[in-house]
Amino acid sequence: MSRAYTQLTVHAVIVVKHRMCLITDDFKDHLFAYIGGILREIKCHPIIVGGYQDHVHILYEMSTTTSISEQMRIVKCNSSKWVNESNFSKKRFEWQNGYGAFAISRAHRERVINYINNQESHHKKESFRSEYMEFLKHHEMEVPIEFLFEFVD
Repeated sequence: MSRAYTQLTVHAVIVVKHRMCLITDDFKDHLFAYIGGILREIKCHPIIVGGYQDHVHILYEMSTTTSISEQMRIVKCNSSKWVNESNFSKKRFEWQNGYGAFAISRAHRERVINYINNQESHHKKESFRSEYMEFLKHHEMEVPIEFLFEFVD
């Protein structure tokens, strides 16, 4: 029987619908841990999950059994359901359609981990729009504006 062996590290970004600042200090660490648990359930290996009030960065090693789109669908569906059922937010919690996903080499993991760990201080200096546009530029991705996240500055 043949086996599939991969080492594919993904830096994914998901965003709260309408860029509402619903990820609050009182539950954000629980949300990040919950997302890590979802990834483990679908045989992915979470490295770090972190973010800011309106978006989450997820660094993980992909499973060989599902696509990135399926992995993000499962993460978003299950985490939003959990936030709403746990009453962590006074408003209905939803993720925007879509996600960003970027391949990360093993040599750059530590830099990405540090970046995700420092989201609070990073976003005191730079907007999400600026951050995301820089990701696209760095990864040489040209994305039509209609396919980008809703940006509320």
